[in-house]
Amino acid sequence: MMSTTGERKLWSPITPTRVIFPQGALFHIARTMFASTFNLNNNILLKEGSFFQSIFSWWPFGRKINQQQEEQKKNTGSNISFTAAGYCIGKNVKAVPPINTVQEVTNKSYDCGEDAFFVDNKSGSFGVADGVGSWSKRGVDPGEIARKLMSNSQEAISAGQRDPYAALDQAYKTIVQNKQVRAGSSTACLLTIKNDKLLTANVGDSGFIVLRPPTKSGQEYEVIYKSPEQQLHFNCPKQLSIIPPELAEKRNFIQTNPSEADKGQFSVLDGDIVVAGTDGLFDNLYQHEIADEVTKASNELKANNPQYEVEVAKRLVLRAKRVTRDKSVTRTPFADSASKNGMYHMGGKVDDITCVVARISNKQ
Repeated sequence: MMSTTGERKLWSPITPTRVIFPQGALFHIARTMFASTFNLNNNILLKEGSFFQSIFSWWPFGRKINQQQEEQKKNTGSNISFTAAGYCIGKNVKAVPPINTVQEVTNKSYDCGEDAFFVDNKSGSFGVADGVGSWSKRGVDPGEIARKLMSNSQEAISAGQRDPYAALDQAYKTIVQNKQVRAGSSTACLLTIKNDKLLTANVGDSGFIVLRPPTKSGQEYEVIYKSPEQQLHFNCPKQLSIIPPELAEKRNFIQTNPSEADKGQFSVLDGDIVVAGTDGLFDNLYQHEIADEVTKASNELKANNPQYEVEVAKRLVLRAKRVTRDKSVTRTPFADSASKNGMYHMGGKVDDITCVVARISNKQ
């Protein structure tokens, strides 16, 4: 068997993510009561116009709507909203902040390394991106294109472009047309809310999972969806690239067009949690470990805690970071994937780790 390292190659592509969210406590109680009669499966997302949506759409959940949610409702034309926050740690960051210290996160507050993210609760959107590290061998900052993709996407969405696929396409074209980046490659994942739907666009191996709250005390959050990875081959995701002409002539680089993004549209429920992240998160934590961390945080924090999202994001990032350093950990998603491809890798994958956590609420 061959050995492998965690570094992705120059021509390896990008990661996308999909997201989904649930509807309030009363809904879940009623859903449980009627599940046996109507053969509902908790693993199935509610579809638009479904029986339970029509019955419970009028129910007053009594959730306090803050000013930011009102702005989001106005901007998205939706009755659902989310509050989101992100957290990241670059792979070269030595000091891990204490897990019980919570502070407001902005894009400039933390060293994301070659990753990038944005959260815009007013417009109801967020995204993550992961620059391909091998560009550093050619004197290029791998994180530059990731940061530009995120900032350009946020600007496009804030200006009124509600379709994440179109926003990502516009962000990439702005980089090309304005020559904002000399060279580089990145994965990207965007999520927005529009007309009571969660819209997603993903390129590469970044991604997201959707977790639904338990219906009974003592149960854990359940992973009901995981976005598919866009991989060309092992450790080589699709990616949006800027290739200088002098390099393009010497080598046949693989380039992904935004039109190849994995696109999704979902009806979401009050209380659902969406966890989006770069491969540094999902390569080091199994889905059940993410669900475990979300459950613990939800049990320890009050539902209306304004720091809930950032605390969950921080806990997930720090847990993934610990996996990369713990030599007693032998099995990880990355190690499993390497083994399936005839390669040997033990334990965690050292990488930048970025996570955005969003919590859905129904504003009706």
